[in-house]
Amino acid sequence: MGADEHQPDELARRAGRYEEQDVSGTRAGPVILPSEMTKPKLLARAAEYRHMAETAGARDLWYALIKMAKRYERMAESRRRDQ
Repeated sequence: MGADEHQPDELARRAGRYEEQDVSGTRAGPVILPSEMTKPKLLARAAEYRHMAETAGARDLWYALIKMAKRYERMAESRRRDQ
């Protein structure tokens, strides 16, 4: 275990600036909630989910990705009505 790592429920030895990282340890960008996204960004995210679904090996994974794509498309459609 490295000097900066600690066990669950253990106090951190030092405090520093919090930095969000993905599973590979790479810095992640800021989190943007779907409610803050523009219509084009929502549609782009839906397209990303559909593209991922094309390569999904398991049927349940394919279904979950398509479900997410449809949610983003519905949110984009509601933006159209609201604006």
